[in-house]
Amino acid sequence: MTSNRSYCLQLYVDINTPLLGADTTTGHPFAGYYLPYPANQSGWKAAGFKGEGLVSTISDDPPMLNWIYVDKETHEVKYGVRTEAEHHYCGPWDCTEVDRRVTFEGWEGFVAVQEDEDLDEWALYFDREDDGLRGPGMIGLEGKRMLLVEVSRKERNKTRTMALEERSDRLSAMREKEGGEERV
Repeated sequence: MTSNRSYCLQLYVDINTPLLGADTTTGHPFAGYYLPYPANQSGWKAAGFKGEGLVSTISDDPPMLNWIYVDKETHEVKYGVRTEAEHHYCGPWDCTEVDRRVTFEGWEGFVAVQEDEDLDEWALYFDREDDGLRGPGMIGLEGKRMLLVEVSRKERNKTRTMALEERSDRLSAMREKEGGEERV
């Protein structure tokens, strides 16, 4: 998955490069993680949902994060700053417990849509109503090629340096906590 073109703010499926090797000349590789979405987190929990918001880097220089969301009108998976995202479906995003496939609103309804046949460009959508994206104003009635897809979460390999840093951080937090508590 790549977050593509700053003017389009849509997520595209990268089909022209080897697995996990994104072509950064046409987009920025997706590098996302879950983050509580301030305005909606408590509402999602009250509605029985599990999950959080989802952010991704959209550039390396300068490093920038944007919220990932599902467009309310078209159900395209897009990204934008909070003011752009807040009027759309911002989550909850999560993943399945065993296979670590990404979910939205508790289920997997991701669809790749071939938006440009000449460029073989596939955009990511979420079939929120489970109707083949055939609602008013949606792409399902336009005769475009569509494929159900699984979006999987893959973590970076943890290096020895990363493990040592995590351990050091945990030890520092433990020392800080012990120092802050009164002893009887």
